Amino acid sequence: MYLDSISISNFRNYKYFTKTFSPQINIIKGTNASGKTNLLDSIYILLNSHSFIKKNYMNKYNESIIKGTIKKEITYNITVTLGKNKKSQINSKTHTLKDFKLIFPSVIFSIKDFFNFNEKKYILSLIDKFSFIENPNIIENIINTLKQLKLKHILFEKKDFNTIKIINKNITTNMQTIQRKRNSSIQAINSYLQNQNIIPKKIQIQYKPLSFDEKIANLEIQTKHNIFTPYKDSIEILLDENNIFSYSSLGEKKMILFSLIMSLVEHYNNLNKAPIILIDDLEGDISNTNLQKMIEKIILLNNQVFITTLENINIKNANVIALSGGI
Repeated sequence: MYLDSISISNFRNYKYFTKTFSPQINIIKGTNASGKTNLLDSIYILLNSHSFIKKNYMNKYNESIIKGTIKKEITYNITVTLGKNKKSQINSKTHTLKDFKLIFPSVIFSIKDFFNFNEKKYILSLIDKFSFIENPNIIENIINTLKQLKLKHILFEKKDFNTIKIINKNITTNMQTIQRKRNSSIQAINSYLQNQNIIPKKIQIQYKPLSFDEKIANLEIQTKHNIFTPYKDSIEILLDENNIFSYSSLGEKKMILFSLIMSLVEHYNNLNKAPIILIDDLEGDISNTNLQKMIEKIILLNNQVFITTLENINIKNANVIALSGGI
């Protein structure tokens, strides 16, 4: 699967832009504020039906249109209209966010991911993405749990504790499914991490699910607010048995996150999903030696890849897209 071409209208700093891409490696070069990340985000939107950048950026214009053609077993023509009347269409038919993620799998490594890397919610969400490609219904499990937690918040104010007890049973059932899938995914991730060889140390994830037991349920009733959420599980990333957020340098953390992302790519490829890979700001906080190791890993992939860079990344035979401001 690869993105053959894109057409952008009235999207952030792009008034109108069109480009054809290579099925292999595409390097997006330009100075700061030239639109590198915005172009990468427009590609992400085509594949996912939403942005990886802040949501409030989406309403800068009344209507933005991003179109693209993806070559897979068949050709897909995609149109995503952003603004007040947002809609996402594949071959002229409206599709859901879940449809996009299943039909056009993608994996992203961005500066936003790196900033969020020390948050438990981000790490668990990344693990859920491992689960999603084999078990798409995990999205419904998580969404249903979050909806039930919102409803509980209202019921706490009304002191409707009988209904809360019924909802708690549903939450427990959903969470048992989510946690079982997370546990299975982490076992797979740890296996993939042993073969990454990007950093000469052992990377391992340790996971301990939190049970939504009677003690927590009673404490919620006493305090009249939610204590349990889908992101309360205990999770720790270790580098040679040491917690990376206590002992690792910025460069090591970035290489560990990159290793996790590459494990996700390997997992998708093993399932014949061939995701498109989007990489933003790879070179920041990384030595030239380690940057070269990461680039060598990218070169070995058979996936379509998009990488943004100021000037530091050069890959032989890659398709280079040179940007300047005011497009």
